[in-house]
Amino acid sequence: MARMIDVTRPIFTNMTVWPGDDSVLIERVSSILNGNKANISNIHACVHSGTHVDAPLHFIPDGKSVDRLDISLFTGTVLVIDAENEKHITEKFLKLFSIKGCKAVFFKTSYSGLSLDEPFDANYTAVEPMLPNTL
Repeated sequence: MARMIDVTRPIFTNMTVWPGDDSVLIERVSSILNGNKANISNIHACVHSGTHVDAPLHFIPDGKSVDRLDISLFTGTVLVIDAENEKHITEKFLKLFSIKGCKAVFFKTSYSGLSLDEPFDANYTAVEPMLPNTL
């Protein structure tokens, strides 16, 4: 029996953001407790905030924006690799796993458990550049 797991993280005012991005601000502008008919909030945030996908447009001038991506890309079976002891995810490390044919791979790193209200740590674990078709 397949199950769906939500891996998104909450978005909240003053959460950790990429250095140089605007801070997140969530502001209640209408409240039932104040006599309004509904609770309504405004959100000011960079699209780079919280759990997100970097669309091709983020790095490619004529790439697709998020709204043009096939939504099926964001559901399905995923391989989770424990990389908590890795400073960098290298080609050598990835060759330890059978990832060929995987639709998606998630890496659990030492940064996976950090809270979202502490300063951004620029020494996060990242995937090193690799040549295509080497895995």
